[in-house]
Amino acid sequence: MSGIQRRQLTNGTDVIWAVPLSGMGHTADEQPLPYLHWRGEELTPRYGGEESLPGSSIKSLPLPYGFLASTWPWRQRIFNLPRRRINIYWRNIFRDATRKDRLFHFIEQLKYSETEEGFIGNSPSLSYQRTFTLEENLIIVNDTIIFKDRLHFSELYLCPWADFQNDHHGPRCRIQPSLTPNHSNPIKSSTGSAQWHAHKLLNVEYDKGDQVGWNYTYSIE
Repeated sequence: MSGIQRRQLTNGTDVIWAVPLSGMGHTADEQPLPYLHWRGEELTPRYGGEESLPGSSIKSLPLPYGFLASTWPWRQRIFNLPRRRINIYWRNIFRDATRKDRLFHFIEQLKYSETEEGFIGNSPSLSYQRTFTLEENLIIVNDTIIFKDRLHFSELYLCPWADFQNDHHGPRCRIQPSLTPNHSNPIKSSTGSAQWHAHKLLNVEYDKGDQVGWNYTYSIE
């Protein structure tokens, strides 16, 4: 993981997140939302697994993604040309992030850097910022997208997050997103099975200068 941040709440809960690797790493190296544990108990998932499997692919990460309704913007194509994951598998040297299926995943389409309160990703098409605010027994995560170019999505998944769906991990952590989830998928994380949630939009278009935002509140009992 790159840009790993470790904090602790006053109740002793450990909070860990990491700056995304801009599509240059393995899914198991990504932790864009907080991994929480308390006295040896895991409260939220750690992401990653065998990324060739559907439950552990980049779509299992808690970052937005969508499918473009039309051809790739030319500036995004140029931005993607040199961005190849040769540090992971040499077979990927012939692949870039301008996918034929028009998957526009924020982990691949932006270059990320650390900020004082979280991280920010930039590309010719948009910028995306995530900030983390820690209180006594709360973590508040704020996300903001600012569009730099007109983008039309046939599908778009916003406000993604994951939680455990069994009693083994207990109910100590409650995650409340500001956008109501209307889509979910089972995923495989390095901490076991979990459920991925998002707010799904169909046939949505944004112009240059448009902004979209949401937040998550983690409450530790």
